[in-house]
Amino acid sequence: MDMKAFCEKVKAALTEHTEEGMQVRISEVRKNNGIVLHGVSVFRPGINITPTVYLEQFLERYEDGETFADIMRQIETVLDENRLDESFDVSLFTDFKKARERIVYKLVNVQRNGEILEDVPYMPYLDMAVVFYYLLDEQQTDGYATILIRNTHMKYWGITTEELYEIAASNTVKLLPPKICNMEDMMRQILAGGISELQSKKNPWDPEWPEKLSIDELISQVIGEDQQVPMYVLTNRSHYYGAAGILYPELLKCIGERLESNFFVLPSSVHELILLRDLGVEDAATLMDMVKEVNRTEVKAEEVLSDSVYYYDREKETLCILRREAYAVQ
Repeated sequence: MDMKAFCEKVKAALTEHTEEGMQVRISEVRKNNGIVLHGVSVFRPGINITPTVYLEQFLERYEDGETFADIMRQIETVLDENRLDESFDVSLFTDFKKARERIVYKLVNVQRNGEILEDVPYMPYLDMAVVFYYLLDEQQTDGYATILIRNTHMKYWGITTEELYEIAASNTVKLLPPKICNMEDMMRQILAGGISELQSKKNPWDPEWPEKLSIDELISQVIGEDQQVPMYVLTNRSHYYGAAGILYPELLKCIGERLESNFFVLPSSVHELILLRDLGVEDAATLMDMVKEVNRTEVKAEEVLSDSVYYYDREKETLCILRREAYAVQ
């Protein structure tokens, strides 16, 4: 079944079960990196904000054999769990004196977002772009909801991109404070929640997967027991567009001082970066090939930040794009 037909099928099923006055809408939403997703929303009378459930994953499940009834139960559950009972106060965004308190920035890929960048204010940063968005209060939306700031908003507010950057630079570090942790520590946090599930079933990709695995064993399989160069993850406390942490004033300088060395910055995704101390054992070409491979195979298309590897020089206090020919272990 093609996506258009599936969307109409979902819309019809939801419409049949919604209360009078509610409207079911299907929309195409352009996400990061030019990815277009198909979403369904249910608008309730008197409420001007509603969650959108993207249908691509549900179509895949349907084509893999799940019944349409089961698919609809899942969609309805997501919509119900994320339902909002209060309208968004539009003046919080239209009134710049109010809006400025929640304007933040994020980093995106320049080449993959050419169409969006024609319509939004941005500032170039290396081979990336700093774009701006309004961060709705997570207490109202029970999570993260955002409004991408466009050129029309800038004109309405009567401000410049430079002014917008200064405001966002101040807000982002406060609303989305940085978080730095050892790669192993982060993996422990991620695996702790799902270890029992992993232990309960065989890995379908590996017939030799043991029936019982400890977190330590899982970690050693990923990073290797002989890992000599510790890796660190830079994100924010919400793990939401945390790659923008490299823009935070003085943060890279502080990291260099703490590591007591220059370091590589590997873009894991728009949400986090991997930091690797330069101990003279890493080869630029190897790191670049690794980033490209991970982007192609492990990262969602809309979450890819860059194929580049970056290098922070403590003496110069600068971050630059690492050139393949400029840094090689002899």
